[in-house]
Amino acid sequence: MRWDGPQQILVFYRDYFYPLMDRLTAQDGPFHAYDKVMHPQLPEMFPVAEAPEGYFRSSVQ
Repeated sequence: MRWDGPQQILVFYRDYFYPLMDRLTAQDGPFHAYDKVMHPQLPEMFPVAEAPEGYFRSSVQ
């Protein structure tokens, strides 16, 4: 991503934001059933599991 000049926000929207929103709001995306007025309940959360022991480095020395 280019970080110089006044075009940086345009590059961000073009290259990152719009493609991401396209996938999030797709018919099979995670927010496909959300409608603030007609269906205000959020879809179910994705399943979450603990990371395996030793998967991440500790930041504590």
